Amino acid sequence: MRSRFVLIVLVFISLNVQSQELEKAPKQISVELGYRYMLSNDLVPDGGSAGYGFMIDYAWKLSGYTPSKRAVYLSVPLGYTILPGGGAGPSQRMLNYGWAVRHMIGKGQVVQPYLGYGLLLNQVSIEGREGQLFGHQTRFSFGSNINPGSLIKPYITLEYSMARHPQFDLAESSWLHFMELKAGIRIK
Repeated sequence: MRSRFVLIVLVFISLNVQSQELEKAPKQISVELGYRYMLSNDLVPDGGSAGYGFMIDYAWKLSGYTPSKRAVYLSVPLGYTILPGGGAGPSQRMLNYGWAVRHMIGKGQVVQPYLGYGLLLNQVSIEGREGQLFGHQTRFSFGSNINPGSLIKPYITLEYSMARHPQFDLAESSWLHFMELKAGIRIK
């Protein structure tokens, strides 16, 4: 008797699941180039103060499916930045990856502003040093999509980040503070 009941419940659940349409969340792929200016660099005090980077970003739309709701995206960014050495200081290279959230402020406009927040992990290589340092980065961004009504949308963003890393030779950790100006395209 019990096995029949379980079988009937499983058949009912199976028929119910098959009758529902599954919808996939819309996705966006972003590709960007950027300029980084170091506000402070305790990790390499005599290192370079400016550099450039590249980032790709894969995002899922979490909300904004109705006319009354604004879109929110959850993304997985992967970036690489190069800071050439300054004067006598060594150059640095930084690989960063993690999670980011982007809240669209406008909806259905030609220019769509957004606010963003990200938590990233960093791998830093310093010229002339063996090994790498691992740290974390908190990123705040403000930008705007330029919506030409096509599948490819250009955008521009300004970001402030603070990153914390251990020191090679010291027990204390060091802070990096930097601003980035980035431009890119989003592909639906």
